[in-house]
Amino acid sequence: MLVANIGNEIHRVNPADVFYIESVDRKTFIYCECKVYESKQKLYELEELAMKDFLRISKSVIVNINKIKTLIPSLSGNVEAILINNERVVISRRFINNLREALKM
Repeated sequence: MLVANIGNEIHRVNPADVFYIESVDRKTFIYCECKVYESKQKLYELEELAMKDFLRISKSVIVNINKIKTLIPSLSGNVEAILINNERVVISRRFINNLREALKM
């Protein structure tokens, strides 16, 4: 379980419910289907938890690979991932090989 906040409330978040985790302006946010939580942990700390099914896809984003619906390559070499809730995240070309290994492509 992850521990995160919404305002002053502290919540336990099941990793299976997480779509992606993003770091913005030195803050870490955990995105679920209907809620966005803020975590006191840094992105690298969450990555070090070695959560099964989670993969770093850019300098500032970790995605739950089970929540990926579609992958769309772009001319720049990046790949856009559309998640099952129709949110879009960009997979940096630097991390595409890790994605291929994780998805056994």
